[in-house]
Amino acid sequence: MASPKMTSTEFAAARERLGWTLIEAAVEYNVTPNVIEGFERGSVRIPNAIARDIRFRSVVKDRQAVLAASALPECAVAVDLNLAVVGKKGDDLLSATHAFLDHLKSCELCRQRGEYVERHGPPLPDLPTSVLFRIGGWANWLLDRLPGIMRPPEGKAGDGRRIGFLIGGALSALACGMVLLFIIARVTHGVRERWWQGLGWLGFLIPAYFVGFYLAGWVWDVLRPVHDRFIGYVLRWWLAGVAIYGTVALVMPFMDDEPTSLQEAVGIVGIISSIWALIGAGLWIKDRLWGKLAKR
Repeated sequence: MASPKMTSTEFAAARERLGWTLIEAAVEYNVTPNVIEGFERGSVRIPNAIARDIRFRSVVKDRQAVLAASALPECAVAVDLNLAVVGKKGDDLLSATHAFLDHLKSCELCRQRGEYVERHGPPLPDLPTSVLFRIGGWANWLLDRLPGIMRPPEGKAGDGRRIGFLIGGALSALACGMVLLFIIARVTHGVRERWWQGLGWLGFLIPAYFVGFYLAGWVWDVLRPVHDRFIGYVLRWWLAGVAIYGTVALVMPFMDDEPTSLQEAVGIVGIISSIWALIGAGLWIKDRLWGKLAKR
């Protein structure tokens, strides 16, 4: 549910709760102090992104105060793991985040602190995130509702499938946009016959994208134990290429007026997946030379 619109009084109270001066708030949100003053006078509209962020930070500050006033000690392990997330990127960020979340689930003290702040602290508003991050959250929600055998496991063991599902969704959205442009172009130029052909393409392409990239993600997850070895790089990229282009090749005969023969399709998939294997080999060499892989 969307948060209510922030008033100028609420913004001023949140800024003071965080202990920011006008200048510090201006630096935080990359505006001038005059703009912050405008927020608090009500003469300048508070952007939704800034309102969500400062509301979230203010509530977090209140919840921290509630925990500090409780008799529950702070978990030193959780503090260290939380600090370890700062400054991380890519796979390192995912690993650090998974370690922190896994600890929260298994630590009795962290569980007690979480239950206490939920009972005695203010409710936490929606996390201020980007559109892409929210899309990722919706995708995870859908994945959690797949049948058990298809549902990716939690943590790093299922990251490949989750990312594959997201890529399949992104390409499906791109395909919808391209087909819409195709239909508009045909209708605009008076070519009304078979304008519906693009919709038929989507009926084959969208399932192919989701299935192909999900299978590629499954390959990525299965080969995680050898992900830092040369054979791991090559197999991951080669089999991912087979999964993606092989799935698309299966639906191409239903989309083309002059369908490609099975022999030709197999040859094309083989060539493209071989190129992907070479890319994997090249990336292994690059990572090895740049010191991203441990020497064996």
